[in-house]
Amino acid sequence: MGIWLLVTGMLLICGSYSASDDSYERAKLYMEACAKQELFASVPPLNFTCENKIAGGYYADIDTGCHIFHLCAPSNLQTLTDHPFCCHPELVFDQRFLVCDRPENVDCPVSYRYYSDQFDGPVKVQQRENEEQEARNRARQSRGSDAEGNTSDPEEIVGEDGDDEQFSRNESTEASDQLVENPGKAVTLPPAFRQR
Repeated sequence: MGIWLLVTGMLLICGSYSASDDSYERAKLYMEACAKQELFASVPPLNFTCENKIAGGYYADIDTGCHIFHLCAPSNLQTLTDHPFCCHPELVFDQRFLVCDRPENVDCPVSYRYYSDQFDGPVKVQQRENEEQEARNRARQSRGSDAEGNTSDPEEIVGEDGDDEQFSRNESTEASDQLVENPGKAVTLPPAFRQR
């Protein structure tokens, strides 16, 4: 079973990311270490760095498909030290909730958008989410009666960072349905994280 998980993890990395041979080899070592649940003392570092990160923060490693996450902790040299951790081989790190979850529940490529949520506090996070919802609503209204007959057409919205994002009309209700179906995950949250 362990070999199967290792092969599956490697296929995920190979199929999802076109990386250089060097970073591929490093990712391979991480996946082997994760599959064996070894410590990372002898594994070379990936491309992740704690530079410009906040002390005590947890950060998904997008280069590994979020199978690895990092704790940036203060060191005695007045710098941040990277402490990598891996989720169970069948799980990936969810940056929004700071837990390991099933890959189908995590949008790994946009994890960087949630790096600061663990420090912003619930009011600021809720304010940002409200602004995003208002932007989606304005885009729906601007389409007017053209979109009233077809609710499955995606709408293109420009996010805060200038990236184009695709939203369907039913996406917000689907997300709230998922919360109702899975009303909270039994997890131990790190001290820096707050519950919403």
